Amino acid sequence: MQAKHNKLNLPNAFNSANTHRIVLYQPDVDGSDFERIEDILADGLGAVREALDLMRHLPADLVSPLTRAERVLRGAFDKRRLLSAECRDAIRRWLSDAVRCGEDYSQDNCLQAVRQRLVAAFDASDRVLDLLAAEREIGSQRGLGR
Repeated sequence: MQAKHNKLNLPNAFNSANTHRIVLYQPDVDGSDFERIEDILADGLGAVREALDLMRHLPADLVSPLTRAERVLRGAFDKRRLLSAECRDAIRRWLSDAVRCGEDYSQDNCLQAVRQRLVAAFDASDRVLDLLAAEREIGSQRGLGR
């Protein structure tokens, strides 16, 4: 007789012929953000890469005022320095300049996609910096950073 499985793939019948089994089910649990710090940073870098690729498809008259911020962002990305002040400032500058320059393009899907990816990258960098600061603070409280 084959055991039937419910939605969670848990057996609802066990063979009891002179044997016993211990079954331990552990749900798939993602690690904490601190355990995933490298993944969070890599996701942020991926978002910057996607944003830079999408920037090539923006209208030329929109891109020209954003060129300086884009150049700085590309330089920081080439070094994979998402946490650097230079990169974070370039993301902030690009987003704020895009708001000022892009009023005519507010419905442009490409512009919206670039904004979403840059915001995701900035959020990822914020989260990683928060985790690193928490680690330093805890180390300081425990007397490890003296």
